[in-house]
Amino acid sequence: MVAVTKIVGKATEAFTKSVKGKIKIPFQTENELISFKRGKELLRANGNKEVVYQIKPEIDMPINPLTMNATKPAVRISKSTFEKADGVAKRELGTVSVRLARTYKMAEESARAEIQSIFKGYDVSVRTKGANSIYSKLEKNVLKKGKVIRTDTGASKMIGDAIGGRVTMPNLTQKDVELVIKNIKIDGKTLSADEQKIMQRFFRNEKLSLAELETAQKYSRQIKLALAERQSEPVVRMVELSALKQALNEGTVTIEQLEKNTFIDKSLIKELKTNPDITPLKITEFNNYRGANGIPYYTDAQIARLKDLQLVTGNHFDIITAPEASRFKNVLTKFEEDALKKSGYTTSQFNAVLSDGSLAEIQIRGKGPFGEVEHIAYDSRQAKNTLGSVYDEYKQAVIAVEKQGLTPEYNNYLSRTYDYYRDVELGIVSTKPTLPESLRAFKGKDGTALLDESNMIELHSRDVAMQAEAKKTFVPHLRYSA
Repeated sequence: MVAVTKIVGKATEAFTKSVKGKIKIPFQTENELISFKRGKELLRANGNKEVVYQIKPEIDMPINPLTMNATKPAVRISKSTFEKADGVAKRELGTVSVRLARTYKMAEESARAEIQSIFKGYDVSVRTKGANSIYSKLEKNVLKKGKVIRTDTGASKMIGDAIGGRVTMPNLTQKDVELVIKNIKIDGKTLSADEQKIMQRFFRNEKLSLAELETAQKYSRQIKLALAERQSEPVVRMVELSALKQALNEGTVTIEQLEKNTFIDKSLIKELKTNPDITPLKITEFNNYRGANGIPYYTDAQIARLKDLQLVTGNHFDIITAPEASRFKNVLTKFEEDALKKSGYTTSQFNAVLSDGSLAEIQIRGKGPFGEVEHIAYDSRQAKNTLGSVYDEYKQAVIAVEKQGLTPEYNNYLSRTYDYYRDVELGIVSTKPTLPESLRAFKGKDGTALLDESNMIELHSRDVAMQAEAKKTFVPHLRYSA
């Protein structure tokens, strides 16, 4: 007789099955829930039938418990093997994903301490990629990019951002707006008193005459960019200090060389000499994403400093950004195209190697809530295995929008919504865009406009609450099809 553990929430219920070459099912159930501990025994006894790993209450993935302790997949995972009917490569990809998730989780606490030490005084959160997210990303690499997975190490390199850090910058205030308007120089000149009053009223969303509106539109983008620089400047400085500290530690540059260099701000050099608590960081890629008319978190001037940093330290990395000049170009570079997001997605983020060799993606962005939910439109189009049942109606609506050729219109709405929340972050009062009538036609059973930004935020909040409640009694487990 073989005792198998049936998992019911956090409680366990033991039951017995007879083994004579096969396992007999003494009662009628569609699925048996089994633990990793008994998974191998059950599979061997029943001819290695397929199981899935129920990693979250509503999310599962194929897996092979028999190879869980290996260091590489039992078969070469490629597009051709992945699409085979036997499902072997899919199960091996699931097993690789679980192994990587466990490895990443072990590095989470040290990564949190390291990232927090770089961005002192800021709200910093850190989490590692879960197995289902890893599986989704690896699957995309295999099926859409033609990658081949032979080892766990190779799979991990495809992930790149095993550890995710987020640095949240506080919103600016109307006082910040007033100071920037007062001090900004455009074409070498400060604004006149009348122009300053117009801009202050414009950014308070007050009614203007046509002539005043023309003046406001003339200066608004440059002032917004100056506000963006005011918001992110302290964080930019922290990144510069950590990158310079890394170069000093590696010996690619000396303090004496920095002192002679005209590219690096002298106050940075002074702090490097007097502050022993600067944490070094090696950057491998930098991304500065925004919508077509969005305001980035890093301005052109700050990006130029990153380029100077590369020249000084010898640490060269790709900078994916769309400078202001690209707004007036007919043909964009590959990096400019990559930086401009049709949905308006706005963030600055960089990939880095932490001190223990872990790879991290560190986002630097504001408090706007839309960044938390905008991804569900993209995930719905990509059919990602990351959205629970609370999003079912929304996912169906997004697919219907795509089939009807309305995706550009929806992206435009999402982008304008991003711009609205970016204004809020910069201390600017503006009007939230409304969902176009053609998209308002997609309604839920309760009459809700499914594609509206407010519904997206509501769904996200509901999903977070449901997941938190489900996790109180949920234990990840294997599910065996009897």
